[in-house]
Amino acid sequence: MSLLTRTHKIILWLIILISVLSLGILLYLDYRKGEVLSVTDSKTVTVTGDIPHIIAIQIKPESRIPPAGNDELPLEIEIRPPGSLIPVTAISATATSTGDASLGTISSVLLPPGTYDIAVKGLSHLRKVFPNQNFDGPVVRTYTLTLPQLPAGDANPTADNYVNSLDISYLTLKLYGNDLRADLTHDGTVNSLDYAALLRNLSTSGDN
Repeated sequence: MSLLTRTHKIILWLIILISVLSLGILLYLDYRKGEVLSVTDSKTVTVTGDIPHIIAIQIKPESRIPPAGNDELPLEIEIRPPGSLIPVTAISATATSTGDASLGTISSVLLPPGTYDIAVKGLSHLRKVFPNQNFDGPVVRTYTLTLPQLPAGDANPTADNYVNSLDISYLTLKLYGNDLRADLTHDGTVNSLDYAALLRNLSTSGDN
């Protein structure tokens, strides 16, 4: 009888011990579950936005009569990586009488902040490349590209960026008219003054 009682006690204690251990395990698991649910996995999220460039340029075509307030000119502008001939973007614009032309808004995804060359080709004018212009982000910036002036003389519609006999022939064809390409001086009439402007740059090539 005593042995049976002792055995029962041992079994009872084992049951109690197992129950306590099980309860402890369950409580620990519940605690860990709550801990996992209560902790936010913090990660740094970088959102890349498009902060555009707002760009304008100011140019000066040569041989204008009168020389001041007479700089209106259709333009083809390329923005290129430094030293490259391949443009990141190309824009058509028209300079006002003061030589100002807006290139509008350009995406910073297309044109990340950095240094670029600006190539400017005017109607009947040779291309000039203005190197190492700093595009530094979301500001309204005007790039003054008035020196050197855009050389006059590439009047022929082939626009081959070279002043030669084709341009002389075109001026002759438009003589005494008001053709915009042939009127290099922009004084309203194609005449000897335009020939003089062309001959100053005869056999001259523009920048690539």
